[in-house]
Amino acid sequence: MLRDLFVDHAIHKPEQWLRLFSMFGTNPRFYEILIQFKLLKATTEEILEKSWLGLIGLFSDELNKMLLPELKKLSHVYTGILSAMAKFIQGANEIANQAGINTTSLGNYLPFLIKDLDLVYKEIPVTEKPNSKNSRYVLKDPFIYFWYRYIERNKALLELGQTGRVVRKIMEDLPNLEGRVLEMVFREKILAKPPMEFDVAGSVFKNREGIEIDFLLAAEKENRIYAYEFKRGDIDRRKELNRLISKAARLKFKSIRMHNPEISGKVLTTKDI
Repeated sequence: MLRDLFVDHAIHKPEQWLRLFSMFGTNPRFYEILIQFKLLKATTEEILEKSWLGLIGLFSDELNKMLLPELKKLSHVYTGILSAMAKFIQGANEIANQAGINTTSLGNYLPFLIKDLDLVYKEIPVTEKPNSKNSRYVLKDPFIYFWYRYIERNKALLELGQTGRVVRKIMEDLPNLEGRVLEMVFREKILAKPPMEFDVAGSVFKNREGIEIDFLLAAEKENRIYAYEFKRGDIDRRKELNRLISKAARLKFKSIRMHNPEISGKVLTTKDI
């Protein structure tokens, strides 16, 4: 839907789509406001200054209005948890340490973020059994990432009128967020039209052999793996694909039975959005 909206407003470059999606996520109303104020085609700096930063920013207090009534008295705890995840901190121990709470008490808060608010999901490596303790917690919407990574984190500077400094900080780091958002986009795209029937799908991370794979599908009966690598810039796809297939061949599955599986894959870049 967003891709069609961008094209309808003469925004044709996938890089522009990714940037806007990284800043405003999945809420259609945000894009309606951008269109209303003629900001959809503006530069990133102008969008930041007029939409997000400063006391009169169009969205400067949007997340607080959306979330604080839901989080109520424990908003400071949830803000700490979400802020940690926005920094790409994903392990339970690390999240708890960053949020200033005990790891054992983290389990009291995560179900509300996962089930009630649908802001976070728990992911087990695709090679592991569903009950594996090897897991990570990931934010589901780019808007939540953007808010806690840049706006909430820089409130003190913004209140001091250091808007230009905050803009520079965001511009330097935004490619890192876009890399994470690109994974979200491609996961959705792959699962909407998967290249094969599969029994398990997901990422490979925290692997004992140090193997990390952005996404893969695997089928037990067909003894087949289809792996993916996601890259933002221009790369040598053949070289990256050979490396990806080599990594997939070294995987050991506990989730399903695999033996010398047939392996294929694809390397996707921003141009494939």
